[in-house]
Amino acid sequence: MSKEKPKSLTDLPGVTSSIASKLIEAGFPTLEALAVSKPEEVSQATGIPLTTATKIIEAARRALDIRFRTAREVKQERLNVQKVTTGSKNLDDLLGGGIETKTVTEFFGEFGTGKCIAKDTYIAYLNHDVLHVDRISEVYERYAKTYGEVPYDNGYAVPLKNVKVLSYSESGVKAVEAAFLYREWSNEVVVVRTKSGRVLKLTSIHKVLVVGRNGLEWIPAKELKPGNIVAAPIFLALQPIETDLTKDDAYFIGLVVARGSRKKTSITLTSAKLKDWVLAYLESRHGFKPSVKTINSSHVVKYVIPLSGRVAEFLKEVFESCLVNECIPGQILSGSVDLVKSFIAGFIDGGRTFNKHSNAFTSVKSEKMAVELAYLMARIGVSTVVKESGKGRYYKLYIVDSHPQALVDLPLKSSSININVSRKYPSKLLKPIKHSLKGFINCFSEGYVSKVRELLLKMNKGIWISEDDLVYLENSLLQLKEVLGKSAEIDKVLEYLSIIKSLSWDVVIGVSKEPYNDYVYDITVPVYENFIGGLTPSILHNTQICMQLSVNVQLQPERGGLSGKAAFIDAEGTFRWERIEAMARALGLDPDQVMECILYQRVYNTDHQMAVTDELFRIIPKENVRLIAVDSVTGLFRAEYPGREYLAARQQKLNKHLHQLVRIAEAYNVAVIVTNQVMARPDVFYGDPTQAVGGHILYHVPGIRVKLRKGKGNRRIARVVDAPHLPEGEAVFAITDEGIRDAED
Repeated sequence: MSKEKPKSLTDLPGVTSSIASKLIEAGFPTLEALAVSKPEEVSQATGIPLTTATKIIEAARRALDIRFRTAREVKQERLNVQKVTTGSKNLDDLLGGGIETKTVTEFFGEFGTGKCIAKDTYIAYLNHDVLHVDRISEVYERYAKTYGEVPYDNGYAVPLKNVKVLSYSESGVKAVEAAFLYREWSNEVVVVRTKSGRVLKLTSIHKVLVVGRNGLEWIPAKELKPGNIVAAPIFLALQPIETDLTKDDAYFIGLVVARGSRKKTSITLTSAKLKDWVLAYLESRHGFKPSVKTINSSHVVKYVIPLSGRVAEFLKEVFESCLVNECIPGQILSGSVDLVKSFIAGFIDGGRTFNKHSNAFTSVKSEKMAVELAYLMARIGVSTVVKESGKGRYYKLYIVDSHPQALVDLPLKSSSININVSRKYPSKLLKPIKHSLKGFINCFSEGYVSKVRELLLKMNKGIWISEDDLVYLENSLLQLKEVLGKSAEIDKVLEYLSIIKSLSWDVVIGVSKEPYNDYVYDITVPVYENFIGGLTPSILHNTQICMQLSVNVQLQPERGGLSGKAAFIDAEGTFRWERIEAMARALGLDPDQVMECILYQRVYNTDHQMAVTDELFRIIPKENVRLIAVDSVTGLFRAEYPGREYLAARQQKLNKHLHQLVRIAEAYNVAVIVTNQVMARPDVFYGDPTQAVGGHILYHVPGIRVKLRKGKGNRRIARVVDAPHLPEGEAVFAITDEGIRDAED
């Protein structure tokens, strides 16, 4: 039996653990680092004798087999390359049989087109961190004038710069970069109506986040049915912009907006208490002492306060970002939570009364104003729906869900709010953790056992779970964790409960197709593939290669796997255990066992990413890792090294990281797959305006480069753009609920 080649420092003859520690500390952590070093350099840096350093370097070079080989020997080595199936025979054939070991394979491209929404759908977006809420067609036209429109797939695309959208992730809603706006023609749309009053107009393949048999899942609009439970955001968290506005300013602006006084020279109030506050505010903040005109009527006393001079100039500056008469200033929409609460309090005190019986605010005339209010309420954790009211163009906001205390602590000065909304959660949501709950039930007191059994009974009957029940369950599990110590299963349940609580829930009551015959629109969001939009804030869907291969590598060789584990390096928070479970079930595998064989590491900066990669040299032989997935390989490098002045440093560091991955692939005969981001090139007016980031370094290091683009429906088109041993070609595959498969004819 041939002796196994050394793979780490301690495998080298004469290298003890003490010497290995000295080598690592001196900057020689790998065999490769030693092999290219001089004995004098190693001896001086570590303090070991020169003769010992010479022997160690020679051993490292022998271990790495640094010698010229014949072409025949190279051929024999290539015959030892193994392959992992992608799940699609078409894609496997394009890649010469699947994803190769001993090779870095790169996938890049856009996925956002085709899943479109109607032109009058509102979207929330940030330009230079200022929040705006506008119809998507208006946003498209605005940026098309700036960056131009280019042909793309079945329609047209506008590349974006410095534009972010609000996107849902398991850690909540966050602002993320958008790459493109897109539009294409559609003859019809699917209209989805919900119990609370939401109305969504989508193309048939546009996906909606619903409660499925195994928890949350995305399904196409055409597959929605009455009774489906859909998710919506309840809390829109933003990094507030810097502003000179105070809480009193925000409250005063709320009063002005409520009275419809943006262009008027005065404000009329009916509360003496509120009148006194306004006068005190105008004097202290603006040095303005107006003369108040009092009007006595049979029913109420009105106070007319003029708004002129410094006050008029202040309001003009505040409202300069508004495009219509009635709107909410960008400084408020994008401000801190305290500013938002103060504005809402001023808006309510200003006469936009709240009806506790219907949980609705008094009507406003402007649809844009109503929509902006809905998004503003979501900033503080209140989910509302906008409904048209009366024969005229009036709109009301109805509160359908709210975090506790969200409205209770508003700084109201002359009004009060008593909401009649209780948070509830569909029992179907707890189905994925039902088995775990049964396993924990005997670890608690009799009272807890009774409570869990009550919850399980509600689940079986389809009864919705109250906020109190869910909080009780969460607190009980936290207590159990303190008693038992670390528990991966409890952590998983607590994480799932946290996701449930971060969303609002609604029920589909109607799904129908309607003639449309106009353009539909979409936003390409490379990482999270969804954005917040709609007349009322809703989650609208927009890669799965890494996750599919992390499952497939565990299959037996006869099924296209390597009977090994996967290591998943997540640089952008894209890993979804729900998708792993679905893919595992589709292959007849035990989801829990599959997830046990995926070694996951979330990385937060480039140094962390490279350190984790170095750690793989130790983990791979110990854990039988056969596939490494890095999603994405460039994201953190782009974030940490923005601008051309940092380009050289970024590329040097990225080059080092990529060669880490190359060494791993070749040394351990594992498959390495990396995803790459793309960037929009505004200077490209014909053809595809996207290109992979990373420059020439990423163009040359991967052994195989595959570009992905959107096809019709759920189809994707893969094209090999660079591979020394493969001809250029294309393959069509599909991303389905079960994972990556061949596209159906």
